[in-house]
Amino acid sequence: VMLFRTSSDGREQVVHDIGPGRTLAEAAVFQYGVFPVSSRAGARGARVAQLEGARFLQQLDRDPSAMHAVLSALCRRLHELVDRVELLSLPDAGQRLARYVLR
Repeated sequence: VMLFRTSSDGREQVVHDIGPGRTLAEAAVFQYGVFPVSSRAGARGARVAQLEGARFLQQLDRDPSAMHAVLSALCRRLHELVDRVELLSLPDAGQRLARYVLR
């Protein structure tokens, strides 16, 4: 699933690609439905399951291991996004490529 934002002139900027078995929009549950990007299934035959937010939160309250798994996923995503910002902050393409190869 591709997460993207659309600019005022209609261009799409990919924010993140979510692979099989990964979750998305967890933050929207905790922020009462606010999700700052759009999404689109990228692969033919992709399936997305939607969970009702209140029931999801109730399940997390009942199952601490599930809450830990969600927090872990959010932390991983935060680290990925921080790495992406850092990479994009490098001044030129050569430095970005070198950093990507070294990682």
